[in-house]
Amino acid sequence: MKFKTIGGLSLVLGIGTSRLQAQRGTCEIENRFVRIGVSIIMKLTDKVGLVHQNEICKEIYKVFNVTTVMDLGAGNNPQEQVCHDLGIRQLLIDLGYPESNSESIIRRRVDILDFVKIQNEVFEFTGQTRVDCVVSIGNIEHLERHDGELLLDEVENWANKVVVFETPNGFVHQGPIDGNQHQIHLSGWTPSDFRKRGYKVYGTTGLKALKKNSDKGEYKFSVKGMRFLDVFISRVFFLKFFPNLCFNFLAYKEVKAF
Repeated sequence: MKFKTIGGLSLVLGIGTSRLQAQRGTCEIENRFVRIGVSIIMKLTDKVGLVHQNEICKEIYKVFNVTTVMDLGAGNNPQEQVCHDLGIRQLLIDLGYPESNSESIIRRRVDILDFVKIQNEVFEFTGQTRVDCVVSIGNIEHLERHDGELLLDEVENWANKVVVFETPNGFVHQGPIDGNQHQIHLSGWTPSDFRKRGYKVYGTTGLKALKKNSDKGEYKFSVKGMRFLDVFISRVFFLKFFPNLCFNFLAYKEVKAF
């Protein structure tokens, strides 16, 4: 009887152990699938990314059938690929780069507040007094508020179809970069500043509440997965339609030249 009892107990324990091992195996498989799923989502997140100004600019250029663009404060020409894909000729205005000429890109060293010189460059570029679009990405915040207002007044005289600006949402601190004093942020702008002038506004580069008030756009919390959360919120909840919540915003205005 003792043998049978012990044998029965062994059998029960054996069955219990087998079930436990099976459950553990199932959990390991489930965890593996979860890890694979998370990995795929993270890779897709990196590929999709936050809403970028070029993504919106590309649609604007298509809608307004833009063929010529003057980029104020063009820097290293972040819109080159977009314009190349759409067959758009570019006039780049920037003090920090040498002048150059090519079939589709003309670069000139001109201060963006030298309105007379810019008007002359537009005429040389197009043979007319206007280009289809004037764009300024991440530039107006480097001007004093008064100078920024003057620029906003003037740009509509240089465009046939549309004007585009992109800038941080509110004042974001930035000092000199590699000793370049022109990189200092001197003013802050909000979506309402542009709406008052008749611009339509979209949010870019993710949720402002998640980021530090610095030019680097670093996250406030050093937690793994913050970028995924930022992209998820931005894309799933169409954050670009709520520019007041975004770190940066893009504003555009249709211009009707007479």
